[in-house]
Amino acid sequence: MIEIILILILLVLLLFGTFLFTYMTIGAIILRVPFVRTGSDVAKKMVELADVRKGQVVYDLGCGDGKILFFAAEKGGNCIGIERLRPLCWLGRLRNKFHKSSVRFLCKNFYKVDLSDADVIFCYLFPKIMEKFYVEKFKELKKGAKIISNAFKIGSLKEKEKIRFGKSWIYIYEK
Repeated sequence: MIEIILILILLVLLLFGTFLFTYMTIGAIILRVPFVRTGSDVAKKMVELADVRKGQVVYDLGCGDGKILFFAAEKGGNCIGIERLRPLCWLGRLRNKFHKSSVRFLCKNFYKVDLSDADVIFCYLFPKIMEKFYVEKFKELKKGAKIISNAFKIGSLKEKEKIRFGKSWIYIYEK
């Protein structure tokens, strides 16, 4: 009986994994943005560099499964993840239950979300998307808002700081 239950659990996990992989692959083709996880060491360093404090409003644009947000929530940030690929958003919500965290996940296009209350914005977005973010969303940010970017610069904006961390670069911007 236990073997049958284990086989059913494995089958469900396999089907969910296949569905998630297929959906993300199709999403990556349609949206032209693949899901690439940020390593835990880089995520922790990004949160450290952001100096997230209790009560600050923290966004992660294209948050995936929310890894950075869980680290930021431990520092007291009011964290909101925005992810267009619904299965990733659902996965983040599922992880949230296990973390017993207050991170919120929005299954939306971040260009359609008001970011004017942001104290910190994390992102790991391709250069074209970073530039579009700068053109379309930067103006709505409040003075002092920080943008912490993994690997990619905002092309026409001068970073406040650029840090080499392992094989990655982390760019820090401030409005």
